[in-house]
Amino acid sequence: MEALSINAGFEIDFPEEMILADQIAMFRGADIVAGYAGSALFTLMFCRSPKQVIIVAPESYTATNEYLIGAVRGHSYDVFWSRPDSEAFRSSFTFDLECEGRMLKDHLRTIG
Repeated sequence: MEALSINAGFEIDFPEEMILADQIAMFRGADIVAGYAGSALFTLMFCRSPKQVIIVAPESYTATNEYLIGAVRGHSYDVFWSRPDSEAFRSSFTFDLECEGRMLKDHLRTIG
């Protein structure tokens, strides 16, 4: 997954390892934000202008936090769903590079 992102021109960062001010600056400076659904994308709430956002998530992820943030801030989302290992909300999942990965690669080509 990281190689796919790097090949598409994305920088790999770990917001949870950064102080909040640096996270906010990074998100505000990005044209496109991509990542796994969940708290790592919540910094989108501090963006002053709408962002294009690419999200990868298991089908069992039913939280609406990203959508609520986007409704207020005007972000647009492209979501790539993966089959979870179980039906549990916090289920682990594997991103299938042959299935979802192909769709994501096609999408990255259209925005690159």
